[in-house]
Amino acid sequence: MYVSDEDYACVYYLANPFWKAMMEFAYICRARRSELINMKRDQLLEKGIQLKRGKGSVDEITLWTPRLRKALKLLEDYNNGERFEYVFGAPNVIAKKGIQMSPGKKMHKNTLDSQWQKLINRAVDEGLIDEKWHFHDLKAKGVSDHEGLVSGHKTMEAKKIYIRKT
Repeated sequence: MYVSDEDYACVYYLANPFWKAMMEFAYICRARRSELINMKRDQLLEKGIQLKRGKGSVDEITLWTPRLRKALKLLEDYNNGERFEYVFGAPNVIAKKGIQMSPGKKMHKNTLDSQWQKLINRAVDEGLIDEKWHFHDLKAKGVSDHEGLVSGHKTMEAKKIYIRKT
């Protein structure tokens, strides 16, 4: 499924700053969730974001844009200015809510999955979007919208999975 700009904007509107930043990084860097939760601070380079790709894809650097810088600032403000080892480490807010997770530690897939489902379900329940979509669809949106259809894949066959609009 291709996520429309309108659906993206509606979910973004409902999201907390952590998820807004995750959405922006996933879309702009054309990144998988696992690549984001494994992203460490040393991957934030002066010229851009070094994305260490998984599944045998080619690592790459996405140059900084005002939009990416805004997303990072939003995330850091959400964490009260703390800069954790993992860029998308567990936010301070999670620890304050009593969830068994120390701030800045690597987020668990299940925690992210359940939070994402709550966000998407809320968007559907409030009538903002018509159908649910997966976080991974943001990578496909990023690839589809990117001028060069860049995805980090070594073959066109692998890339075709992510090209969802003509």
